[in-house]
Amino acid sequence: MRVGAGKKLVAVLALGLAMVVATPAQPASAAAYNCFLSQNLCLFWGTFNQGSYVYFAPGVNDANLNDNTFTQSGSGQGQAVGNNTRSASNYNSSHAVVLCTGVNYSGICRILAASDDWNLPSDLARNVESFYWVA
Repeated sequence: MRVGAGKKLVAVLALGLAMVVATPAQPASAAAYNCFLSQNLCLFWGTFNQGSYVYFAPGVNDANLNDNTFTQSGSGQGQAVGNNTRSASNYNSSHAVVLCTGVNYSGICRILAASDDWNLPSDLARNVESFYWVA
């Protein structure tokens, strides 16, 4: 018995659809996934690690975040990181990060522990201007 071309096409399309449906979903936040893989600090424009973000490699301190911009796609992309960060994730498992409200690690400073993330507290939200890594 010979199968017609139309039935073959339907079978191929059904198989293709089944493969698409069976594909695992991407992580809720691709940003979080990328930061985790490289043990980076990620600073996010929005709360709950949403919106545009920028990441920094372990050991790379920044005394002035006002000259950095959120680079990844999402709300806030292109805006200055200084005084616009609302959440942070430290995907490094052995080093904490100190976030400060002033340039050159001045002002109010708070520690973000290794392997931790949070919405910034009210004294830091939209007020971070520098950070440094600690052991």
